[in-house]
Amino acid sequence: GLETVMKKKAGKLSGGWQRRLSIAMALISEPDILFLDEPTIGLDAVSKLKLRAFLREENRTRGTTILLTTHDMEDIAALCQRVMVLGHGKKLYDGALPQLLSRYDTLRTVHVRYDGGINLPALPDTCLIEQDGDGHKITYAPEKLPTAQLLSLLQSAGNIRELTAQPQNIDHLIAAMYKEMD
Repeated sequence: GLETVMKKKAGKLSGGWQRRLSIAMALISEPDILFLDEPTIGLDAVSKLKLRAFLREENRTRGTTILLTTHDMEDIAALCQRVMVLGHGKKLYDGALPQLLSRYDTLRTVHVRYDGGINLPALPDTCLIEQDGDGHKITYAPEKLPTAQLLSLLQSAGNIRELTAQPQNIDHLIAAMYKEMD
């Protein structure tokens, strides 16, 4: 994608274009390992997605190993098969992302909005229920209350207009890991 800026001076390019140019320059020699430090910092959402797709393709087609240091947990989820978490001068974790998530990703959040009146049933004490605008936000541990059981309880409360379920934000998982290590 550098064709559009080839005749411009590098110093006149935006930060995003300068980052693309730096990565292209690093790849000219077709390295076995590409070291990237916070490659998506300061990029807009579209540029982040393009860069992540490019890096995945580079890894897939050329076998380039990409060593990524980042605080952007979305980069980790999108790009990394192996994750190493460092904190307090120690290696806190070294392994596959799914195993990291299975250890620390223990909560889910459901946002639910109903049409008309509702009769929300009593939920187990392990659930945290908060008013969320005209709906409810319920945080729960699937290990203690299976998602199917929670959904059944929520359906019995009334006519659901909208329901979304989300895992924890990866930032929360890393924070939990750091807390455990203190």
